Amino acid sequence: PLALKANRLIALAAVKQSARIFKSLPEDVKADREVALAAVSNDGFLLTLITPKLQHDRNIVLAAVSNSAVLAYASEEMQGDREIVLAAVRHEGTMLQFSSGKLKSDAEVVLTAVKCNGFAIIYADGKLRACREVMLEAVRNS
Repeated sequence: PLALKANRLIALAAVKQSARIFKSLPEDVKADREVALAAVSNDGFLLTLITPKLQHDRNIVLAAVSNSAVLAYASEEMQGDREIVLAAVRHEGTMLQFSSGKLKSDAEVVLTAVKCNGFAIIYADGKLRACREVMLEAVRNS
């Protein structure tokens, strides 16, 4: 138990310095919530390497989508979470394509996406694509 605790602390310190180290950690250490959170906070693409249980952890997914274009790897539940989708489209507007249908028709989410990347408009609900304000933002940011 003491060795496992030491491994966990070493792993935590290591992934805070370089998230790439996460790939080489033992599975039991990768399954540690705090280690996984530190890893995806530095490199959101590591979301694909954490345990399925942790892939459903809202805070872990939020940290990942805030720094990487990884909404496609999030669970359907997370793709329907407004706060997570807003964080994702702030980072990369085209992540709108992986959001739930409901959020593709949410004016704030769509405007946030097109402000980041005007091309995100193609993933918006038809009514919002026809909205003058959304279209102007999309043109400005293309």
